[in-house]
This record gives sequence, structure tokens and C-alpha cells, in this order.
Amino acid sequence: MFDLVINAVLQRKVYKAPLTTLCIEKCVIGEKQADALEKLVCDFQWDHYKGYYEQEERNREDSEFDDDGYDHSDMSD
Repeated sequence: MFDLVINAVLQRKVYKAPLTTLCIEKCVIGEKQADALEKLVCDFQWDHYKGYYEQEERNREDSEFDDDGYDHSDMSD
């Protein structure tokens, strides 16, 4: 996905129609890739999404709470 985005950004720059804003959310890209886009796009926003592992951690945290909203993870049966 990164290759597609960077090529579009570079092509717009060549044709003197630079991309001014780019937001990347829920898309796994590395720090170096984000840095490259940040250098080419004035208003670059990235949520630092880490993909499957980040979602798995969020699911684990959510499962520690019952419907009442209290943390019951340390309560013994």
C-alpha cells in the first residue's frame, strides 16, 4: 500500500500539483515510510497503527472489564 501512496504523492509533485494533506489511519506503515511521506506532504497525519498486535492488545484490555465497567481481572473465583 505504501508504494501506491508514495508513487501518487511523487507523481503529483512532478506535475506541480502537490498533495497538501494526507491522513493515514488503521494502515500499517513503518517509521521510515511515515518520515518519507512527512517530508513530501505539508499536513501529514498518521495514527502510528501497529496492526494486528495493537488490536489484539485492545481486545485483551476490553475483556478485563465486565458489563458493569469495573475491572474484575484481579478478583479470584
